[in-house]
Amino acid sequence: IYPPTQGLWLKSVKKNTSSMKRQVQKAMKKIKSPGRYLINRGEPMTSVIESWLERRLEHKFFCVVDENGKLLGTLTDGDLRRGLLQGLSTHSPALMFAKKNPVYGFDYESTVKVEEKLRATTSELPFLPIVSKDGVIFSIVIGERKLYAEVSALIMAGGFGKRLKERTADRPKALVE
Repeated sequence: IYPPTQGLWLKSVKKNTSSMKRQVQKAMKKIKSPGRYLINRGEPMTSVIESWLERRLEHKFFCVVDENGKLLGTLTDGDLRRGLLQGLSTHSPALMFAKKNPVYGFDYESTVKVEEKLRATTSELPFLPIVSKDGVIFSIVIGERKLYAEVSALIMAGGFGKRLKERTADRPKALVE
């Protein structure tokens, strides 16, 4: 009904969307050539561990791929520990340790959608493989490290001990029936 107002609203929406995209892009780091972070599904875990050490990767994760570069899963040091606790051998293939249904984005998705998916990851260092329509890894997006605040609390309550005095004179309160 009121085109001038509607036009102002559209400008405002476009302005907010572009500033949101800039904020999202600041918070994300894109690895354009993800080759260093790819590992073949049949690679034994001993090789994966050596690769973590040799490649001196800034971020401790791998994307497990098949021979064509198609994403099959993701692998973190936590996945390695969980696999060992479940009885897997270090000679087992990487795919056995990997998370087989990882969160990933598509190369045609908007930056805002990619950021939403990145925030949905539970990792301390969120990362999101970006794949093409046929599942081949295109790039990897790294989010900001999630910092967890250490909280300490001490609650003290006291009194004169008059109510239970005769029962706790010769034994601790925890042993009183």
